[in-house]
Amino acid sequence: MLHQSEFDSKFAVIQGHLRLIAWRNSQTEQITDQFAAAWPELEMAIDRHVAELSLFAVARAHSNVPAATGRLLAPWVEAQTKIAAVRAQDDLAEVIALLPQDGIASHAWTVLPAVGGLGLIAASVLAMPTVLSFATVTVFGFLATTSSPLLLAGGAVLAVMSLTGSAAIGKAKQRGRTHLAERIKRQARSAIFGDGRNPWDRCVVSDTQAAVLKAAQTALEA
Repeated sequence: MLHQSEFDSKFAVIQGHLRLIAWRNSQTEQITDQFAAAWPELEMAIDRHVAELSLFAVARAHSNVPAATGRLLAPWVEAQTKIAAVRAQDDLAEVIALLPQDGIASHAWTVLPAVGGLGLIAASVLAMPTVLSFATVTVFGFLATTSSPLLLAGGAVLAVMSLTGSAAIGKAKQRGRTHLAERIKRQARSAIFGDGRNPWDRCVVSDTQAAVLKAAQTALEA
């Protein structure tokens, strides 16, 4: 039979374990909700950005949409990941304050179980540094630009037409801008939410979730 003090100690460990699991589940859900809620504002920012581009800039962007998207998304993603990191750190501090102070490190793997148990964010977890703090949470290189073949369509055609004085240039310019904005949005949703990718592929949301969990593990082990 367990003595009361031993029972209380074991109960505190179990309770701390459950609190951290609840924290982990809450943070991954909140990150998904956060990016989804911020998406409409990003869509409008993309439209404004494309509307302000010169004709030749539209042509260049059409020739390499992934690169154009990466440059546009980088500051937005950085801002969103910082919001997620600050929220996660503040919420974790409240949980840690309730844990037995002599056994905090033993809970470290509660927030980051074996990769096989992390489902969709497993690939993102493997891509994170071994030690990561909340202060350095970022989406590591995921938005690095990639080149694509030059397309003699869309914006590139507009650039040629502008030199020929075509009477259709006005409508063609607008179509080119609209098409570019839609291409950037599709590329952005793929990068952020994984739209059109394999279920096990990384995306910004899964990278942010993985980075937050890694940072929590570091904090618990400190």
